[in-house]
Amino acid sequence: MKILLVKLNHIGDTLLLTPTIRCLRQHYPAAKIDVVVRRGCEAILADNPDISRLHAFGHADAGHRSAVSELRDGISMLRHFAFRRYDFAFDLSASDRAKVLLLISASRIRAGNDQVYSPGWKGVVFNRLSHFNWYSQHQVLRDFRTVSDVMGISSEPGPLVLETPATLSDLRLAAPQLELDRPWALIHPTSRWTFKQWLPERWAAVADGLAARGLRVIFSCGPDPLEVDHVRKILQLARIPHCSTEGRLTLPQQALLTQRASVLLCVDTLAAHIGAAMQTPTVVLFAKAKPEAWGPWRCLAVCLTGDCSCRRLGRMNCTRDQPYLCVASIPVAEVMAAADKVLLASGSKPATTSGG
Repeated sequence: MKILLVKLNHIGDTLLLTPTIRCLRQHYPAAKIDVVVRRGCEAILADNPDISRLHAFGHADAGHRSAVSELRDGISMLRHFAFRRYDFAFDLSASDRAKVLLLISASRIRAGNDQVYSPGWKGVVFNRLSHFNWYSQHQVLRDFRTVSDVMGISSEPGPLVLETPATLSDLRLAAPQLELDRPWALIHPTSRWTFKQWLPERWAAVADGLAARGLRVIFSCGPDPLEVDHVRKILQLARIPHCSTEGRLTLPQQALLTQRASVLLCVDTLAAHIGAAMQTPTVVLFAKAKPEAWGPWRCLAVCLTGDCSCRRLGRMNCTRDQPYLCVASIPVAEVMAAADKVLLASGSKPATTSGG
């Protein structure tokens, strides 16, 4: 059997596809399972043992695309997928590029979810549709139910899957300032979207509170200079010295750092899904997104969101160039209580520093 999954979204959405891929591999161990993602997102699946072949087209960030790169991608798509005739091909991203891929593949079953397609596209591209209404459900189920409904699989999605070939030796070499000699709390306060971020002075207070509980506090961020500077500002506001990855870690190294942490605190971004994949006790601060749809999947976690007139009145009053009020209004005491809750529930198991 040959199966094609097309998921052309951001990197966090890509990680949420992994329970679906794992389920397919378990039900069809000899199947050829090909996956197509946005360029820049392939690292999250690079070591996934359930995938036969991984392709990447069109950068997830529109700023990295050009007419030349789009033309090059179009030619590459034709070369790799024209008349491949998969048994099942799925559009899991509701994108025009995904629909083109399904059409040129000439696959036997071309499938999607009918909650997001116009009548015209349904008739032209698809010959099988899932009718699962995923709007009020977790986003893992959007992909999983689309595939399982069409293929007649009676199963439930398992946890997220993220392989991490990194070792502690890799971590120490990449970021010697972390001093991984005792249990740590990991804080990832940044996002590519400013409106998702909490206030720096509050993160500083939380870091000091966790340090007072005997945990070393490590801040992580992406390599973007804005994210690195945001963490530096937090460190300057803290009363106790803490350390930062300074955006230097690879994705596998970040996953290992998360896996070994006693607790992860973060905003609604990829870090939260890595925490779920690594089964790290997690506290997530949410802005506009619904925790029931985007919270850590099948992991010990507390999701927090504050009060905001946007939610109460049903219209957007906040601006995207500063933290939304629903996240900015979360008090330090509530975040500390959530951290204590997940630490207690997990048995406050210290992160081990043994091994490679």
